[in-house]
Amino acid sequence: MKKTQEIQLLSRSIHSRLPSKFHAHCWLIDIKDHLALIVADSADIATALRYQQHELLKQINEEFAAQLITPIKRVKIKVITPQHTSSRAQKPLHTPNHELSKRYCRHILDTLNNSDN
Repeated sequence: MKKTQEIQLLSRSIHSRLPSKFHAHCWLIDIKDHLALIVADSADIATALRYQQHELLKQINEEFAAQLITPIKRVKIKVITPQHTSSRAQKPLHTPNHELSKRYCRHILDTLNNSDN
């Protein structure tokens, strides 16, 4: 629970530095081994995040120095799109969809499992 709360706080902090149009399209999903893993649902958003990764890293380490066990040294940004989660046709990303959310969560868990290896 504590790690989940920390990740939520860090996500909010990251979103505070980004244009509001990005908020629904990128998420910090894990912090491990001095690495913050951020996923985005499009290459355009991921590219914009990559340009800002040094500022995001600095903000995380300054704002959350007391809560982090060790400082974050790197930000990794991955693109996760609906096409990666299912071969079936998808609804557009801006349409709320419970099934799409579940597929994203499954894919995020797979991504986390693969990052352990």
